[in-house]
Amino acid sequence: APSEGAVVADLPGLIEGAHVGKGLGRVFLRHLRRAAVLCHVLDASLPDPAEDYFTVREELRLYNPQLLARPHVVVLNKVDVEGVAEMAGDLQAAVAHRAREVQERYAAMPGVEAGQATRSLPHAVLPLSATEGLGASMLAEAIEGALRCQ
Repeated sequence: APSEGAVVADLPGLIEGAHVGKGLGRVFLRHLRRAAVLCHVLDASLPDPAEDYFTVREELRLYNPQLLARPHVVVLNKVDVEGVAEMAGDLQAAVAHRAREVQERYAAMPGVEAGQATRSLPHAVLPLSATEGLGASMLAEAIEGALRCQ
């Protein structure tokens, strides 16, 4: 199976300016060089998870644009929090919209081919409750699928 021997690394949330060394950004960003698949876990209970996704993807683009061509999965965590599950569809659409914005910026960069830009879109955007285990099997399947895409 493609996931045999796969290594998982947890990187704490990046902040705006990480690509220039703000916070521990560059220290954490260096660990992404060997990652075959990225998994962005967003707190869906926060005011704007789609903006949080956009910020992280922009930091990756500014640090090393090639990272955007890696397959990635977006997880909307905390759907067990009151009111979040009802917004999951809207949040998924908002993340997809922001993903297209990053794709457009990436595609406009010198030397980026159309196929690379297309690969910058998420393999999946999934709701999850880590507390209750809801969506865990879908996440495992999505990561498996993303590993096959590399």
